[in-house]
Amino acid sequence: MARQSRIARKTPLKRSGRIKAKRKPDGVKEGKHTGKIRLYGAALTDLRRQVFEKWGGWCALKTASNCWRSAGWDCGHMHHVIHRSLGGSDTLENCVWACPNCHRKEHGQ
Repeated sequence: MARQSRIARKTPLKRSGRIKAKRKPDGVKEGKHTGKIRLYGAALTDLRRQVFEKWGGWCALKTASNCWRSAGWDCGHMHHVIHRSLGGSDTLENCVWACPNCHRKEHGQ
């Protein structure tokens, strides 16, 4: 096995491995400018499940004419009433369940 040179042992990458970063609670962050709660990972999946159960899997947007679609867990989308980019937070009150067609039309894609 080759021996490391003295310079390789003292590189910043080797030293930085010893320093441990402070961890925030898993899945929760504050918004950069708004201070609103942002969810990530498992916490966001849990919110999505709550929204799905609240709306029973039915589309709440009804953007398309006479949309009475049932959007299952695999194909349905969680839509923020006040968009996250505009300061809306990840709360059950700010989210609705939507079918893919209505969600696409709502965002104008």
